Amino acid sequence: MQHGDAHAVGLERGGRLERPLDEFDPLDWVLGTAEEAAGWTWDNIGVPVVNGLASFGQAMIDNPAATGTMLLGLGMTALGAAGEGVGIALLPTGLVTFGGGTAAGGVMVGSAELIAAGAAVTAAGGGILFAEAVNDPQFPASPRQRMGQATGRDRDRTT
Repeated sequence: MQHGDAHAVGLERGGRLERPLDEFDPLDWVLGTAEEAAGWTWDNIGVPVVNGLASFGQAMIDNPAATGTMLLGLGMTALGAAGEGVGIALLPTGLVTFGGGTAAGGVMVGSAELIAAGAAVTAAGGGILFAEAVNDPQFPASPRQRMGQATGRDRDRTT
């Protein structure tokens, strides 16, 4: 292939040559592709996560009863987990209760019940907050999407 033929091998977009092959810069291509990937990742993953957290936080502020319920459930779960630790610490002692079982067994069963109840209370409060956050999003789209700017491959990369 001769040097003049290199112009015919360039990438075409809309019937025109985007860039002749002999002017192709691999570093520019890699950096441009990385920029596009970062922009897409932020717009489609980062922004929705941040916006979801903001909406959930706003729902917590707007609904203190559900927030309290969720926090109560988290506290119950944490207290139950601590009780499990106490039960494990009591296992080697072999303390016997009135019913013939060990004290560790009773503490661990009670703690497991507290963990289960705490998880249910947390789910109840968190479910209310989640529903409120979904129904009233704070920021529905990324700033670039709201302003109508082109992203990714829509931009002209010939400069």
